[in-house]
Amino acid sequence: MQLFNKPKFHRVVYNFKDDSSGDVVIKSEQHIPQSFLDARKAERDAADAKGHIGDDMRVFSVPTFLLRKWKAEDGFDPMACREADDETSMELLREARRRLIAEGYSHFLNTNKTF
Repeated sequence: MQLFNKPKFHRVVYNFKDDSSGDVVIKSEQHIPQSFLDARKAERDAADAKGHIGDDMRVFSVPTFLLRKWKAEDGFDPMACREADDETSMELLREARRRLIAEGYSHFLNTNKTF
């Protein structure tokens, strides 16, 4: 039994080029299917309509390119919440939510609820 349809993500593609100063510029790209974004919106709408049910709730779905970007920029890793204590986990999740909104990636949120 399949619980959800997993969209096909393309791997992160890296392109290297020299800029005018002689530095190497690395550009990374990852294709995110529209069906994935549509599913996130449907989940947000359903979560808002249902209210809180149980202790578990999918908060966001962060694509690989953002996880790698945050890790490279300042070492932030929201996936560390899996091994952290409850308080630290919540702090990591709040920070990831804040970053998604601040960086214009709120379409990766699975709920509009705050936590």
